[in-house]
Amino acid sequence: DLGYRRHDVLSVELRVPSTRFPYPPWYHRLQYYDALMRELEAIPGVRSVAGTSNVPLTGEIGAGSMWRTDAPGATRDAPPPSSADQWRAVIQIVTPGYFETLGIPIVRGRGFTMADRFTEHDFQAQDDPAPAGVVVINEAMRRRFWPAGDPIGETIRLFDDLSFASHRTIVGIVADARVEAMDSAASPAVVLPVAQHPGRA
Repeated sequence: DLGYRRHDVLSVELRVPSTRFPYPPWYHRLQYYDALMRELEAIPGVRSVAGTSNVPLTGEIGAGSMWRTDAPGATRDAPPPSSADQWRAVIQIVTPGYFETLGIPIVRGRGFTMADRFTEHDFQAQDDPAPAGVVVINEAMRRRFWPAGDPIGETIRLFDDLSFASHRTIVGIVADARVEAMDSAASPAVVLPVAQHPGRA
């Protein structure tokens, strides 16, 4: 049991050149993704469409550093001094409907919706602080870093994410899925909505 649907699923890799969209490219790229998925959903026989930065078992897995906002000594831009309070986890970026499309159960809280998005207005003023975002974690992450507590509502910062979000609130926990290898257990993972982390992947 890999933790996700394996049958009747088609994956397609899409690479969008950064030169395709005018400034700001991330905003127009999101509009492109939204329109593309609407067109794919309209194809007869298609039941669900979603996007992800990491297709399971392809070896394209990213990881990053993170910390709780209440960690001793942590600031808005810098991690806490203690290595015990600096975490590493797999980072995945998905569109709304990803968990439902692959049949990955949401154990607690919620998944992502179309409302979980930043807009062009959020980044117009360079002096304004980055907006707050949301994140979903897997059960391996909960077991590792919240063994006796409930992480829903906790806030974390992701080092590679600070240009997009000031911090992220955990809104959901999903079941573990073996995305790295068939013969290894799921690693702690955080999942971000693509419309709040508008990178190129």
